[in-house]
Amino acid sequence: MGVPAQPKMADLPDSGLDHRLRIFTVAFDAETKTFRDEELRLFLAGRRLLRSEAAFFQVDGVPFWSVLLEYREGPHEGEPKEEPLAGPAGALMERLREWRKEEAARRGLPVYVIATNSELRQVAARMPHSFEGLRSIKGFGKRKIEEYGAAILEEVKSFVGERARAEGGSPDA
Repeated sequence: MGVPAQPKMADLPDSGLDHRLRIFTVAFDAETKTFRDEELRLFLAGRRLLRSEAAFFQVDGVPFWSVLLEYREGPHEGEPKEEPLAGPAGALMERLREWRKEEAARRGLPVYVIATNSELRQVAARMPHSFEGLRSIKGFGKRKIEEYGAAILEEVKSFVGERARAEGGSPDA
């Protein structure tokens, strides 16, 4: 079986709902040691990602990711544009985005598979201290919490502790 040079796409039948599904199969590039996800990222430009699921597999020793995207076409009509988070929540958001970028690179995944911007925004705004707190955020299910929950909570805990020390308070406050 040959290895595809570019990501393969498959549209699923239109369900008649206001969202659509698409599957991408993304091959690992041994030269760059990354997954070739450029076409996937270009596809998502101008679309609203509602949900994604990814599965890893190998063909003849070559690693692949198969990614299911649930999305809406076009701009976010009728929805207010989210303002950037200010203050501590904004600083934590940037920290979480940097963690996600590093984690995605380490795992060879697109960043949105780790967590979407909307999910990170909720983490930054709520600053959860427990797995239960993460569970209350839309998009954080059992699998995502098992994979990334401890690291995300550690980022939040570290951030809160650093801020408390900088303000002369207790890091556990």
